[in-house]
Amino acid sequence: MFQPDYLNAIATQYFHPANRAFRANDLVRWKPRAKLRLYYTTADELVDKDNSIAAWLMYILQGATDVTALPVGSYKHAEAAPYVFFLAKSTFDCMSGINPCPVSAISSGTIKAAKTDNPTEQFLRLLQETDKPDPWEYLAKPEYAGLLSAAEPIAPGNPPVVYPQPASDKAWIDLSSLPGEYVVIRCYDPAGRLVMLEESIPANGQYAIDCHKLYSGIYTISISGNSFFVTKMAVIR
Repeated sequence: MFQPDYLNAIATQYFHPANRAFRANDLVRWKPRAKLRLYYTTADELVDKDNSIAAWLMYILQGATDVTALPVGSYKHAEAAPYVFFLAKSTFDCMSGINPCPVSAISSGTIKAAKTDNPTEQFLRLLQETDKPDPWEYLAKPEYAGLLSAAEPIAPGNPPVVYPQPASDKAWIDLSSLPGEYVVIRCYDPAGRLVMLEESIPANGQYAIDCHKLYSGIYTISISGNSFFVTKMAVIR
């Protein structure tokens, strides 16, 4: 794509326009003020684990006081994705006060979870086991569907559940707990584009989303009625 002399200029000239742009786009030359967790995998074949460790060190040197780099295990890049996504969401839910905080950093730099029946903490304990399960198979169990739900303003009573997580054929929405007779369902893709709009859906049973019409990814589903609004997540595989 580039002429050899152009590449050589970038490699040898500190003030080359490309190098100035790279430095301006640096992601670590700032001091995080909020709690920050850097999750990484030790066997990532695409992103070197040292990226996270170097970023952690840069933040500490610039005076950050609550930054931790935590390994999630010896996974490849794609294998680690569901674990890291879940841990990130769990951390945000903890910081916002929506759910209890099951994750804490200990001196050895690993993840620690208390031994309780909380499904979040059960999931974190699995990360410490040598023979780890398939994360998609684990999260597809109905009892864990709520772990991937968005913690947004919820409807009165029990909020609807989207299951299974992930979904490959149909994603079902349980609407039976919602007040009123009809709801509006909107589905947004990972880029925030509206990909589905269904109006006047009876709020008295199950509604199915056809996953064959959607690409793999994490979708946001909003469900609204006359007196409520609730947002859920759906992982489409």
